[in-house]
Amino acid sequence: MKNKYRSTLRTIFKALCLYVFSAPLVYALSPEYSLSEKQKYRQVYNFMILYVHKETERLSQPLLTETFSPGSGNMQFSKAEEPDNPEISKIRSLVTKGLSQFFKDRITQTQSPDEPGQKRILPPDQLNLAQLNEVAEREAKHDNYFNRLMREVTTKYKDKQEEIRHLNAVSKAKAGKPHVLDKNKVLEQRDAIIKTAEADNPMFGEARRDQRTLDNESVEAICPNGANNPENVKRVERILPSEKWDFIFPKRLKEYTYENFLKGIGKYPALCQTYADDKDSDAICTRALVTMFAHFTQETGAHIPGGEYPEWRQGLAYLREIGWTEKSENGYGICAPDLWQGKAYPCGKFPNGQYKSYFGRGAKQLSYNYNYGPFSISIYNNVRTLLNSPERVADTWLNLASAAFFYIFPAPPKPNMLSVMDGRWMPNQFDLESERSPGFGVTTMIINGGVECGGPVENAQSLNRIEYYKKIAEYLGLPIPKDEKLGCANMRQFDANSSAAINIYWDQDYTWNPNNKDGLSYRCKLVSYQTAYNAFIEGDYIKCLIDKFNVVIKDDSGIIPPRAYAGGDLNVMAPESGLRAVKLDGRASKAYGDNKITHWEWTEIGTGRRLDLTNQNNDVATVNVMPADTSQVYQFQLEITDNKGAKGIDTMSLMIDPYSCGTPISIELSSENKVASQKELQVTAMFSDPDIVGKVPHYQWSSSRQITLKPSEDNTFVSFTAPATKIAFDVSVSLVVTDNEGNQGSASKIIEVVPSSEGHYPAWKEGTHYHGGSRVSLDGQDYECRPFPFSGWCGQSAYHYQPGKGSHWRDAWIKIAKED
Repeated sequence: MKNKYRSTLRTIFKALCLYVFSAPLVYALSPEYSLSEKQKYRQVYNFMILYVHKETERLSQPLLTETFSPGSGNMQFSKAEEPDNPEISKIRSLVTKGLSQFFKDRITQTQSPDEPGQKRILPPDQLNLAQLNEVAEREAKHDNYFNRLMREVTTKYKDKQEEIRHLNAVSKAKAGKPHVLDKNKVLEQRDAIIKTAEADNPMFGEARRDQRTLDNESVEAICPNGANNPENVKRVERILPSEKWDFIFPKRLKEYTYENFLKGIGKYPALCQTYADDKDSDAICTRALVTMFAHFTQETGAHIPGGEYPEWRQGLAYLREIGWTEKSENGYGICAPDLWQGKAYPCGKFPNGQYKSYFGRGAKQLSYNYNYGPFSISIYNNVRTLLNSPERVADTWLNLASAAFFYIFPAPPKPNMLSVMDGRWMPNQFDLESERSPGFGVTTMIINGGVECGGPVENAQSLNRIEYYKKIAEYLGLPIPKDEKLGCANMRQFDANSSAAINIYWDQDYTWNPNNKDGLSYRCKLVSYQTAYNAFIEGDYIKCLIDKFNVVIKDDSGIIPPRAYAGGDLNVMAPESGLRAVKLDGRASKAYGDNKITHWEWTEIGTGRRLDLTNQNNDVATVNVMPADTSQVYQFQLEITDNKGAKGIDTMSLMIDPYSCGTPISIELSSENKVASQKELQVTAMFSDPDIVGKVPHYQWSSSRQITLKPSEDNTFVSFTAPATKIAFDVSVSLVVTDNEGNQGSASKIIEVVPSSEGHYPAWKEGTHYHGGSRVSLDGQDYECRPFPFSGWCGQSAYHYQPGKGSHWRDAWIKIAKED
């Protein structure tokens, strides 16, 4: 393998040298290029660096692939030679030889064959190359160019070696027997990490306590003036009886009921809680309500000047984002299972296999699968419930609970709005220097600061929020302190220096532990970027360990419990009549060592309508599904017990769609996959049966990000102008058609909008899987993704990691100096 690796490296650098030799010729044959010598060298240099990275990445794949061979369904680890450090010397030799020949050839080209020793007069497009005839300048350029190239190549080679070492260790560990961890020690480890986090920043503990929730059965029992309503709900009822709710929101949609509002408050006991110190709990609760309502009105208000009611009383006029329906596909979701968002928060699917959409729903207009997932955990302790049934955020009491969730949930480095408005968030010197102080203005920064805050004058939307805040406060009798900062002009975004910059998510700890045979840490650590595992959710630390490592956890008695697997979530269509049997399959569950599973128990969990469940004490149970008029979601739990009495538990969801007797219309949307900023693009509906066009009386086109679509006269295609942008992003265009017999068809098309000028490299795009060494451009500046393991952050949250702008962008990216 070593010889093969060396041979491939030689091939790479021969290709690189050929590129270097041919680059001037390419420029000479392309008169539209008028690059300076510096720019030409930069392009050649950048090409070589990017090519080296890509080829090294490619080389690592066969290295890892050949390390394993399939056997009995398992991947068996075998020793394989890895390239050693002498390869660097061979790389150096190849580069030296190639570059020396390049400069030698350039000297030859600038000599006149008729008059040796005389400079040849070159055409204008080659004139800058003649400067290479100056020996001193040539040697200086050669040395500088070579040293920079070798520094880059050597660094990337070492980084790749480190990544290969780690991947080999992980693969070997996963192929072998599970690593056994003691549960007590694991929990001690977790508690020690959390204790350190609280000591480092008290806001960690405050935010953690704010996440407590009331069980759903108790929430469902909440009603206006209910004798058993929780204490915080009774406080809200005293401050805001239903008559005042009706007055503030006279034109609200019927789904925004007063009872739903009380349930949303009741789910989160930290809202309108009774404070233990001398704080005025009623005043703090009033302030929280005024803040929430002002933001409701900006987010979902009708915004009709001179209407029947003043604008501050026009809130809750929208339940769903304009232009979207529950049949819209592939919207506002990063669903690819090879990306962290798609893996951590798996998007639900329609019966046709297309992903569901996570557009704005509810009073806060909750959007994106990576926000629906955490909210689902908060409500159901199950990440999939709302991902499979996002419509619940609009059609149930969750339409207001989602806004309460956003109010109490922190998004580091931003604090949660509750701690800002009840006085617990204490800004540090960095916050104060950035114009961030407790008050309503900071809550605007939290909710939409990237758009509305930071300018020299107050943004129009921010002015709206301020006006609504003042009017609602006046109506509810809340005095606003004269020194409260209401706006966010000149306010800089929260960053890692803020007192609110706490790490609240678990991810793999990549450090090496020499005490473990394979060197892996078998630990998770707290990080700032969003993952599937939250430090505020009980049990997530162990889930992180099981996901990231091949481990089993011994319980207090030293027994390794079995691992239950209830199978993946199911989506089925209800029968037209009678019953339809659906299998719940738990056969992938397993016990460890010599233990065996001796007992199976399937149960339906949650409240509401129950299904007929049979064979519940077998590995495969049966659910009898009845006809349904609306979509329904049911949850089931599988508990297994082994011969030593140890237990394992897992859950799954069953989604049932109403019966449809119509013949689906087969449709596909056709367009380019990419469009430049402010350019026009056409999207055309393509039917598998051309005769259907005349039978389709109804076309419903929609798009994400409020793109304005211009339909053709016959509605068979639409066009739109891509918005101005400095970063790449996706737009979803969707179509639902209905023929004159009631049959329907739908399709969606994802189109990437890119900046009109992408610089030297492609524009950065959130959700992209970048490798160490990947290069992007943004606002005319080039950036390079840091090496493994930091490369895992490069394509994540724009707020945190957008190059040059995200609060923690330096953790993921290196700015490329202009002279490179």
